[in-house]
Amino acid sequence: ASSNFTFTETNSDGCVSPPSISILVNAQPATPPAPTIVGSVTHPTCAVSTGGLTIASSDATSTYTFTPSGSEAVNAATGVVTALAASSNFTFTETNSDGCVSPSSSNIVVNAIPSDDDPSFSYSSTSYCKNSSNPSPFITGTIGGNFSSTVGLSINSTTGLIDLSTSSAGATYAITYLTPGGLTCPKSSIFNVTINILDDASFNYPFSSYCADDVDPTPTVAGQAGGSFSSPGLTINPTTGVIDLDASLARIYTITYSTDAAGTCTNTQNFNITINALPNISAGLDQTICPNTTTSLNGSGAGLVGGLGGAYNWDNSITDGVLISPVPPAGANTYTVTGTDANNC
Repeated sequence: ASSNFTFTETNSDGCVSPPSISILVNAQPATPPAPTIVGSVTHPTCAVSTGGLTIASSDATSTYTFTPSGSEAVNAATGVVTALAASSNFTFTETNSDGCVSPSSSNIVVNAIPSDDDPSFSYSSTSYCKNSSNPSPFITGTIGGNFSSTVGLSINSTTGLIDLSTSSAGATYAITYLTPGGLTCPKSSIFNVTINILDDASFNYPFSSYCADDVDPTPTVAGQAGGSFSSPGLTINPTTGVIDLDASLARIYTITYSTDAAGTCTNTQNFNITINALPNISAGLDQTICPNTTTSLNGSGAGLVGGLGGAYNWDNSITDGVLISPVPPAGANTYTVTGTDANNC
């Protein structure tokens, strides 16, 4: 408690001095109580690597000291403390304006910084053909994240499955995998995938219909060269595509050209041709006529003249179905007919 005093001096002769002036002794300053905090400690997060807290009933005139001391920043006016080191235990005291130091606070624990997710993933290849099987990723890190990519790629955001058929070919895409986070920190990684366009398998033959005795046709490959030709039942050179007409049965064939390993992404194209059999031409039965008389010759086997069918051409300027003129000379005469059917065979 505060007090007022005076004092006197008595010398060796027993003489007493007058009293001193009044002396004031102040009361003992108050020691602040052990400090506490408001609520709970703010622990480090994925975005902020340090912790923090708020001192309850903080005094702007006081000083707050943390043990062990680190990089913490204390605003005595607001009581807000920031930059508390992660993975640490602290106590702190308050020193008031009279220099009195409080007891230490209770122990304060600041958690460690959350660990990072592992976003590692890949696909089986860095490039695919548009007609390949749809690829799925291999996640070697944290599962449960989401996939995304640049415009043009059709990708399942949950599974990472790429739909090659609906994706735009001829481009490279950056695929991003973002981990889910939660108690850990989400992270992302990128894998580049190229989708290649299919080879150009364009080809054709000069005609779509041939007679069995025509010159064997050769195709023109307008697209990727170096592929192979095939057609069930057709005698065809698999390398050059030349068709052996007379060694093939007369019918319709579908010829397939495949770019095979000659290009980047194998593609096929079909071309239909018809091989027509040669007509079986008959000049009719031999005829015997009297001298100075005539007759007509009629070919068959190529169809009807003037209708759906072909034509008959005789040697010696004879017209099919028309009386021979001039009258054939006496003796044996041989006449040959050539027939052409509706397929021009």
